[in-house]
This record gives sequence, structure tokens and C-alpha cells, in this order.
Amino acid sequence: MMKFFTLVISCFLSISFASSQTLNLLNNKSKRHNIRDLISLNINDKLTTTTLLDSMVCELLYNNEWTLNSREFYRYNGNHQKVLDSTLVNTSIGVSTVPTWQNFAMQNSQYSADLLSEYTRYYWISSSNDWLSALRNTLIYDNGLLIQENIENGFTGPWILDGKLLYLYDQDDMLNEIHGYAWENNSWDLSSKDTFGYNSEGLLDFEWYRIYFDDSLYNDEIYYHFYNQEGLLTETLIQYWPENGWENNEKDFYYYETGMDKPYQKLIQYYENGQWIDGQRCNFYYQDVSPTINPMKFNKIDCLFQNPLSSQASITCNSKLFSTNLIFTLTDIYGRTIIEQPIDQILETISIPSGFYLLNIFEKKGEILFKDKVVISH
Repeated sequence: MMKFFTLVISCFLSISFASSQTLNLLNNKSKRHNIRDLISLNINDKLTTTTLLDSMVCELLYNNEWTLNSREFYRYNGNHQKVLDSTLVNTSIGVSTVPTWQNFAMQNSQYSADLLSEYTRYYWISSSNDWLSALRNTLIYDNGLLIQENIENGFTGPWILDGKLLYLYDQDDMLNEIHGYAWENNSWDLSSKDTFGYNSEGLLDFEWYRIYFDDSLYNDEIYYHFYNQEGLLTETLIQYWPENGWENNEKDFYYYETGMDKPYQKLIQYYENGQWIDGQRCNFYYQDVSPTINPMKFNKIDCLFQNPLSSQASITCNSKLFSTNLIFTLTDIYGRTIIEQPIDQILETISIPSGFYLLNIFEKKGEILFKDKVVISH
């Protein structure tokens, strides 16, 4: 539990003590997760043009029980580009078994000529019950390659340019290094240096993060990535440098359905007292955005229901020509059956994660009479 709350506290400490060096480090910490998504996991880049990440729900191992911890939601424009992701945290951990969700962070993204041009991060301030405009990154490209990010700080008022990232590539246009700079004493001071290495298959092998302090470069973290035979990321080992050597810190494991190239779950373990222990697990949910023929065209009966589905949804069908013993199923984007029950029973959706699902209604003998896409949104 301490790992998560340390992260939350560190973010708000950075808000309180918003020096350029601190803000640039906060930006780089966030950037590390983006780098892992973009280069190694490629959770959206690797998705087909018809499948997008819809949400991520994480649980914390608290008192030997998995407890809801955080939820992230993602929204896209008409070109399937992510324009919004928002994070909620459960503030009732250790107090109540019923989650109390509170805003934590949000990011808006803008695009120009199909390239990400700007994104702004906000943090929720409970005392004012409002979002604080924290960091704004503007991206610069050269022939389609990202070469620079300018970082503006909005913590203390109007936007102030006080950080930048320079992207360096090898001869094959593979990202090689990221140099971070902070505006201090009317000059740009080098604040961080990130180095990336690749295996023989061109997959990200390691990420090495270092920070500058008092004109000296210090190790901070290093990430090692491991893949299966299909080239899918299955494990990441994270080590940190407390004083005089690398020490284990975290392991992330990714799990896939057979035949799928998108993970359905990530398990996070932490290294404590000489052993690895489970800490968090996150489930990924996807939405199918493929242009399909309206399934209503092939439906043999008419059905009425609220969409998005309510917490206690009812489905009514005109099935005079068919058996009254109708059954319905909800299946997720992987084709897994989430629920199956008689149509005359109330559908309880409160325990079903938010996302897109396929509703099928059929007779007991197996003939599908009706199908449609439905949404569950809590």
C-alpha cells in the first residue's frame, strides 16, 4: 500500500514545491510510463485500427485482499487518437469496503496533421474542488520524428516555460536518448539523461534514467524488458540506485489471451525484505471501433433496453414467433462471456467493469435472434 500512497504524496509535494528542477523530474517520471507504452508495450500503437484501450482498473493488495485502487478512462477523436485520459483514486482504502472515487489527474491531448502537438496535465485540488492546470507540453517534429518537447509550468499561475526535452535518434531512427533541461538562473541546465537500448529484434531492451544534481550525473532507475516468442512484452524489471548500486524495486508482468496481442492484465510486484510480493494488478478493457454492418439488420426480433445499460437493466423483446425461454449473454471484446442469464431476470451491471460489450439474445437451442453493441459506464 505504501508504494501507491508514496506516489500520490510525491505528486502533491511537487505541486507545493514547484521549482523547475522538481517539475522537470515530475514530468520525466510521468514520461517514463508514456515511453513504456509507446515503445515496449505499445498498448495503443500495437492495437489494430479497430481496437482501442477503453479503460484500466487497478487493485491494491491491502490486508491480503485485492481492493479497488484506481481507474483510468480514455477517450478518442474521430481519427481514433487519444484526446483525454482521466484517473480516479479510491480514497476509502482502509476505511470502508465501498469505494469512494475522487478525481486525481487528467490529460487533454491535441493533434495537428495526425501528430500529437500538445498535451496538458491537470491535478485535482480537493480544497478548491477544481482542476489545477499543472504542465503543458508542446511537441516539435522534424520529418515526422519527435525532436523536442517544451514544458510549461502552470502550478503557480500563468504558463511559464521552464523545461524542455530533446529527443536523439540513431541512424535507423530508433530513439536513443532523451535529454531533459530545466530553466534555472536564466539559463538551460541539463537535468536528466535517458538512454534506450534495443534487442536484435528491434524491441526495447532497457531504459536507463539518470538525473543531474549539482552538475553531476546520478543513476536513478533502469528498466529491463522481456518478451515472448511472439514479441509481446511479458515482464519488466525495474531497479533503482539508492546509493552505491542497483537494487530491485518492481516487477511488472503482462498477461495475454491466446491469440491476442493486447494484454488483459498487468500484475505489479514490489521487492521488500529480500522477496517479491504482489502489490497491484490492473485489468485492461478495450473497445471495438470497427466499421461494421448494423447488426440490427439481421435481427429476427425487436428488443428494447437502455443503452448505456443502467445499474439494474431490463430487456424486453417482442418474441411471439419464438420460444419465450430466451437467454441473453454479454461478451467482452475478447469474446469472453461476462454474464449469461434468462431474459426475464434483471441484469445487475454494478460489478461489471465499464466498457463496450456485445449483447446476444438467443433461444435455448442456440439460435441467435438479436445482437447489438452496448455500453456499461459507471
